[in-house]
Amino acid sequence: MEFDFGYNTRQELDFVLALGTHCYAGSSIPRLKLLRLYHAAAKARSDWGAIDREAVMLCVEEELLIEERRYREVLETVIVRKDN
Repeated sequence: MEFDFGYNTRQELDFVLALGTHCYAGSSIPRLKLLRLYHAAAKARSDWGAIDREAVMLCVEEELLIEERRYREVLETVIVRKDN
């Protein structure tokens, strides 16, 4: 019986979805920045092993869109409050 102790697609997707959702003492890197950094590193990654690269990249790109939309909404709210 063979065992695969490597990462699989589900584990990588869980990792991506959890990026920036944990707060550790002394660390406050925004989720948007972490996703951008992961995306850049993933584009350069050559060995994906048992991980479905396309599924992970799609997930990262979708999460980036969500976070960028949230960021814009916060900025718009701040600008509106400042103008009032």
